[in-house]
Amino acid sequence: MSTLQATGPSILRIGFDPAAFAKLLPDQQQEFVRWYVARVLKGETSAVEEWERLGLKVDLRPWQR
Repeated sequence: MSTLQATGPSILRIGFDPAAFAKLLPDQQQEFVRWYVARVLKGETSAVEEWERLGLKVDLRPWQR
């Protein structure tokens, strides 16, 4: 299982297909996305597979100036 975890300044890219994402109930969409984004912003781990179940593709990279 692949995980995301920010260990310093980072960039979180989220890719999505609106049609696939729209298949979930609106309340579920918002709650899940908030949950996963909050985990990454706090430096906690988040499984990539959790995002993919929502039809989201994610990539976490170090912030480079």
